[in-house]
Amino acid sequence: PTSGGQYRWPGARAVPIFAQDGALREWMGTTTDIHDRRQVELERQRFVTLADHSEDFIGMAGLDHKPFFLNPAAVRMVGAATREEALATPVAEFFFPEDRDFISNVFLPRVARGGHSETEVRIRHFRTGEAIWIIYTVYVIRDQHGVPEGYATVSRNITERKLAEERLRQLTV
Repeated sequence: PTSGGQYRWPGARAVPIFAQDGALREWMGTTTDIHDRRQVELERQRFVTLADHSEDFIGMAGLDHKPFFLNPAAVRMVGAATREEALATPVAEFFFPEDRDFISNVFLPRVARGGHSETEVRIRHFRTGEAIWIIYTVYVIRDQHGVPEGYATVSRNITERKLAEERLRQLTV
């Protein structure tokens, strides 16, 4: 433990030093405090575990609107053949063409100004073209200095709710 009674992760490297006769004389080594790096790795692993098991669409994209992370549920939801196919698709192409202007010119600027926002919008199934309604919740990702470097989303599929609302609306007309 440290003088404050806390345990920290060390990184150690050592090499043997041999005498002329080949006998082990001593070990020379260094110890480095890798605690902060190890904590970041553990936090990242916890996030990946959570994202991999979530049924919500979880994704991250850079300011260039190119995805760099999509969880398995996101890939399944849009019907991409592989994660690589989905990651190679610009964010705008996840949406219906008639919704892209709103996403690019109204919604994402609102996210950039406020740090986060939410809307109901349709994404499209890559293979069938079918509409998938989601509650699109987006947050700005910032670097350690607070500078925006991308966007993250945790979005829920609400297609069944939207279809039920439409059926109800048709019954009341």
